[in-house]
Amino acid sequence: GEPEISETEYRENLRRIARAFKGAGIPAAWINTTHSCDAIHNGALFPGFFRFSADVETYNRYAAEVMAEAGVPVIDLNGFTRSLGADPELFCDHVHFRDGVRREQARFLASWIKARFPAKTGAGETKNHQP
Repeated sequence: GEPEISETEYRENLRRIARAFKGAGIPAAWINTTHSCDAIHNGALFPGFFRFSADVETYNRYAAEVMAEAGVPVIDLNGFTRSLGADPELFCDHVHFRDGVRREQARFLASWIKARFPAKTGAGETKNHQP
């Protein structure tokens, strides 16, 4: 049927989030949602409850547009994760990733964060970490 949260509601929720961070002076980044394995999730595993990777792509696009308007960078965790292999190599079940994939995701996120948000040292100085 219809998504639980409409495009309009989703976009407005994201705008509120971006405004809250900006208003508090907190640097922010948006991490997009990773896909699920439709073949496993939408089979007999969860009768009547469906999750579709196509919806993930659609809502990630909405988020990217809203975050661009707000000047908030987007970390493409979904694109990175998909680049690691085919679904059977990625997932240990319908939505959770194998340990090796999780480690690669953590490295990817840590490298992005270190490059974007330098660590503070001592009296307010910054130290730039290279990924």
